[in-house]
Amino acid sequence: MLKKIFIYFIIVAAAAIAFLSIRPRLIIISGQSDAENEASALKKAELISETLPPTAAQTTAAPEIKQVAEPEAAEIIPTNSNTASSVVAATPAAYPPKTKGQEAVLLNPPFTSQAPYGGWKDQKQQDGCEEAAALMAYYWASGKSLSRDGALIEITAISDYEQKEYGNYHDTAVADTIERIFKGYFHYPKVQAKYGIGRKDIADELAAGNLIIVPTDGRLLGNPYYTPPGPDRHNLLIKGYDPAKDEFITNDPGTKRGEGYRYKTGTVIDAIVDYPTGNHLPIAAERKAMIIVSK
Repeated sequence: MLKKIFIYFIIVAAAAIAFLSIRPRLIIISGQSDAENEASALKKAELISETLPPTAAQTTAAPEIKQVAEPEAAEIIPTNSNTASSVVAATPAAYPPKTKGQEAVLLNPPFTSQAPYGGWKDQKQQDGCEEAAALMAYYWASGKSLSRDGALIEITAISDYEQKEYGNYHDTAVADTIERIFKGYFHYPKVQAKYGIGRKDIADELAAGNLIIVPTDGRLLGNPYYTPPGPDRHNLLIKGYDPAKDEFITNDPGTKRGEGYRYKTGTVIDAIVDYPTGNHLPIAAERKAMIIVSK
């Protein structure tokens, strides 16, 4: 009996020793299994989070920040002491530099046709463009108003004066228009002639506040209100300049529709010719001239 007990004790002891000898290995294996299981669990959690719908906090995007460029500082150009202390420079493309004669200008002389009541069969009115142009300019310079009746009386009186003093009223060259009509009849001295002119000369004088009278070959003007082909000798009063449209603004006494009538500047320049004084005398030398009337 004791022998059996002893053998049993030996067997239990041997089993206990064997168990104690393999326990560290089990712990190590168990530790590796836990780490692997934790890694696997984390990986699964990540996969699950990718498949789940985002939360409200995740879907609320941060506001987009837009950079707004600061406006470029305007160039300040100092001016002289007689003007404002500074001005804002405009871009050359939008505002080209201004020079004398480029500004739009419009003066306000009275208007009359050379035949105020359509009396074109009267030779004094038929040839009365110089008288009518000078009349409009003089009344403007003198600050007078001009009625149709008054215009007819004056045009006739000027022609009578010319006929009496000089033996002719039909055509007058630039120099004779000044001497005979402005200085002789009106006794008005603020008038001068200029020769060899172009568009800029006319525009400059208008910009200076002066009226212009030019002698022309009216056939080259192309005015649809003239009796075709138009007058071969004709005076225009130029009262304005429109650089945007490249036009001169006239009071054309050759038609009742002549007030404010516009011609292209090139058309006027091409038509200008200082014809001689007389009764439709041949034009020996074609030169461009104008009469400048100042206040």
